[in-house]
Amino acid sequence: MILMGLVLVFWLAPGGSSETAVRLNAEGLSLSEQGRFIQAAAKFRDAIQEDPNYVDARSNLGVILRQQKDFAGATEVFKGALELRPRDPRILSNLALALQGGGHLAEALARMEQASRFAPRDAKIRRNLAVLLTEAGNLDQAEQEIRTALQIEPNSAEAHKTMGLLRSRQKRPLESIKEYQVSLRLAPHQADVHFELGRLYQAEGGAKKAVGEFQTAVALDANRFQYELGLANALLELDDLTGAETHFRRVLNAQPSSGEGHRGLGMALFRRGDLDEAIEQLRKALELLPNDSISQYNLARALQKAGRAADADVMFRAFQQGNQKARNSELAKATTNMGNDLIRSGDIGEGALKLQEALRLNPDDGVAHYNYGVVLYLQRKLGEAIEQFQTALRLKPDQPNAHYYLGRALLANGQPTAAVESLRTATHLLPNDARARNALAVALAMTRDFAGAMVELQAARRLEPENLTYKDNSTCVDRRGEGCALEP
Repeated sequence: MILMGLVLVFWLAPGGSSETAVRLNAEGLSLSEQGRFIQAAAKFRDAIQEDPNYVDARSNLGVILRQQKDFAGATEVFKGALELRPRDPRILSNLALALQGGGHLAEALARMEQASRFAPRDAKIRRNLAVLLTEAGNLDQAEQEIRTALQIEPNSAEAHKTMGLLRSRQKRPLESIKEYQVSLRLAPHQADVHFELGRLYQAEGGAKKAVGEFQTAVALDANRFQYELGLANALLELDDLTGAETHFRRVLNAQPSSGEGHRGLGMALFRRGDLDEAIEQLRKALELLPNDSISQYNLARALQKAGRAADADVMFRAFQQGNQKARNSELAKATTNMGNDLIRSGDIGEGALKLQEALRLNPDDGVAHYNYGVVLYLQRKLGEAIEQFQTALRLKPDQPNAHYYLGRALLANGQPTAAVESLRTATHLLPNDARARNALAVALAMTRDFAGAMVELQAARRLEPENLTYKDNSTCVDRRGEGCALEP
């Protein structure tokens, strides 16, 4: 039996493991069902020690570690299980979710896509893939996956919940609300759906309706301080200061490091006229949320009202600077989009100028550095392109295409050894990308590693059997580069 995916699922273990290992695994599952996760993990480890090839015990340990937010440990355990059972879609799905939790979204997507190929009729895996695609911003493909999941399981509350999440990301709030309502009709006791529905109602100006949903979420799961925080914020919006203060204090009892909790409590106290404690709470909020403009503005007002004009002026200036930075960030995104549109239309020069302007507005935008790097690469300004790709990866390491183009730029710049490292990372993040495997093969061949190059070309040809470039490169590698040229 294995805990699975975004929805926890058990299944019976296949035969072949020792009786002791099976017993220990069963005891671990019983403990996990009781919420005794530390003891359960110990039982799973004992089962693995008894039988190192017991895949289900490894997988169950991975799920426990993921629940405890030990994403690196869970990833390692799932990869060990996958070595023993490489085509198991449930292990691939769990590995993908561990990678997602660890911030490795591109690799998580690649693993979940593998899981879906091995189990195309598994609705849970389709839903999990849709969630990852939504997180990655690939909303059209995410919608296709959810629709497929609904075809497999038409009355799936989870699928309607996932569609609600997608509609929210698509900025279609009314459709999102309808999907969440359908999900709740199918399964009324979903605290997380009540919470998301409350957030949507509040965003659409329905704070009273939001309060009802947040109260239901808290009643269903009192251990999630985020639900209490949602309720407190909605009550604050309705100017129910006593209720808001009560719930903000509950949030801070459960999670003292909640910057949003300190901020909300400070705002409630300020409105009530308790300036000293309001200032104290808002300062704590800014310690936890250093660039939070709402906390800056409210602290400035509280200081001003308390007669501390000099301190208020300092905070007002910080607020204005933060607002300017936020405006610059939004303007940079729009300018980047304009630059991308110009490049797609063939006006590379003008597009490059727009991307430069975007980077001036927001130098910390990893995607803009990547896009500008691609332009420089196309213009054969390889040194500058390499610098942009390296900056992009420093700001946002999990960009597989940035690793790929960095490798291509290094290769074109006569640095095949460095290119190998970047292209290996690209193929690790995108194991089914034939172009990355081909480029890695060329880099390996240029370092005289012809055996490694052939392995990568064989993988590329399995992925795209009709590609003549990969076929020609294979012939060239087979001749060890004599009298032929490799095409990356």
